[in-house]
Amino acid sequence: KLLIADVATTDDDGRSAGNGDYISKEQLATLNGLADAVGADKAKLCAYMKVDSFKDLFAINYDAAVSVITQKNPTAAHAFLTGGK
Repeated sequence: KLLIADVATTDDDGRSAGNGDYISKEQLATLNGLADAVGADKAKLCAYMKVDSFKDLFAINYDAAVSVITQKNPTAAHAFLTGGK
């Protein structure tokens, strides 16, 4: 006799794996602005982060994405993130 419990019957976009929620609108705007500020290739970054677009990024991965983008041009990233201060 085989009993199976708690089997997902729908796709939850990875949330059951503990990834949590997607990035917020504010985080999305920051990633787009930061990528533009440093001249990052957004398509390559999305491929690296294994998402189709920034909006598909889980919040748990936001800091890693900022870090990767910042490495492209730390001076420009710092200026963008601090408003030039």
